[in-house]
Amino acid sequence: MLTVDALIRGYTDSDYWVGLVYGNMKNKQSGKLKAALTGNIREHHRKQLEWLKAEYEMYQKQTGECLKAMQQICGDKFSLAVKLLQTLPGISLIAAMTITAETGGDMRVFENSRKITGWTGLRPGNDESAGKYKSSATTKGNKYLHSMLVQCS
Repeated sequence: MLTVDALIRGYTDSDYWVGLVYGNMKNKQSGKLKAALTGNIREHHRKQLEWLKAEYEMYQKQTGECLKAMQQICGDKFSLAVKLLQTLPGISLIAAMTITAETGGDMRVFENSRKITGWTGLRPGNDESAGKYKSSATTKGNKYLHSMLVQCS
């Protein structure tokens, strides 16, 4: 039984909770862990946990459905692009689908790699005047593709 389910069902036995915790034997034997696991969970707390668990399960279901739809679309229209992107180190299926969705699947619109790095906001600014650098922060760009490429790298 999951910990959240046990809380929702009202388990209050501290020995049960000690069995779920990955603590060292010293803490279990001294009683500190048992004392820390005794709490005051009331009916309204359990009801809120039940609602939050239902909401979490709904989001998990919707995420799964969205992933299936993305795979269907990418498989029908962009299967070659997704397969080629996955040959790069660090690019998973989800990353390949995201990159394809954000770029449109056709990389010919970008003349070279500098153009796409500028468009994603990964190219640092180069403001130099009289030998002094003013800023080297990355430029603004497509925040979704930017975050996905940073995660892949």
